[in-house]
Amino acid sequence: MKILVLIAVIVIIFLQYRMINSRNDTYDILQSDNPDKDKFEDIVNRKCVTVFTNVLKDLEIINNLNEQEIKFMDKNNKQIFQKKLDEHLRYYNVPICLKYNFTLNIENNDFKSQINKITGYRYLHCQIKGRKKLILFNRLQDKYLYKKGNTSKIDFWNQDLKTHPLITKSKYIEIMMSPGQIIYIPYGWWMCYENLDGTENVFVECQSESFFSYFLKN
Repeated sequence: MKILVLIAVIVIIFLQYRMINSRNDTYDILQSDNPDKDKFEDIVNRKCVTVFTNVLKDLEIINNLNEQEIKFMDKNNKQIFQKKLDEHLRYYNVPICLKYNFTLNIENNDFKSQINKITGYRYLHCQIKGRKKLILFNRLQDKYLYKKGNTSKIDFWNQDLKTHPLITKSKYIEIMMSPGQIIYIPYGWWMCYENLDGTENVFVECQSESFFSYFLKN
């Protein structure tokens, strides 16, 4: 009996390892309107970039606030605001969640980020207020990005082609995000973004690890 249990455990770990480290480097972009949990998991498991719409439409705490109110709210109300968002977005965590990071970001209009690698097994970027342009590179573009750890030395928005000529060989996709949308970006991809309009740009980053991904992803 112990041998059968051990074999079963080994098989489960092997299958989880294969699933977690499988990759999909196509630039296909999927879209779904406020799916239920089963449909959401089915879509995310395809490991394609996916935009989910209308995911915040039932949150009154979002609909009743503007950017300035979020920026200047007092500490107590900000904690309440973060808690409501956190509770709502935990619904989208990876199953058998072991580790979860939730970050509320408030940035200026026209802010441009550096190129960063997605290091969480499930990474979700949820746009609350303002619009954003995302630039996404799949893992096949690693060799063109002049990596330094989990960041790129390249300033995508002001490229120095004499210093970083290989960036011209890279292929990427561009996605526009509006309030109420969540984008899923697969593990190992690279991202930078530009905030487009509004006095402030408000968004949430959620990263979650399952019990298996925490130990088995490479």
